[in-house]
Amino acid sequence: MTPEVVPLEEAARRLRALSSGGIGPGLPRRRRDQWILLYSACCTLPAGPLDEKSLNEMLKAWLAGLGPRVDVDHVTLRRALVDDGFVERTPDGASYARSRAHERHVIFEEGLQP
Repeated sequence: MTPEVVPLEEAARRLRALSSGGIGPGLPRRRRDQWILLYSACCTLPAGPLDEKSLNEMLKAWLAGLGPRVDVDHVTLRRALVDDGFVERTPDGASYARSRAHERHVIFEEGLQP
């Protein structure tokens, strides 16, 4: 199966539309919109490992920055990031790090500004 490619322009446009139009409760319904949201959140994370508390705080701050019409909690976002391969978690659950495993399903053009 060939991964979907999301052009930079589309990703930026959809992220603006999602944050201004409102998200939630929960993740967007459209799979492509979910990937755009997850990729944008992932882009804000540092390359190195994070403990769960630090990751949670970063995700809370990122969600708050999207605006008042976003109704997604950081736990749902963190789980989706791991499940869809944007972030990997160590087997003991002690740390998280950015991942490229999502590229088996979706590839983003470089340069998307979160």
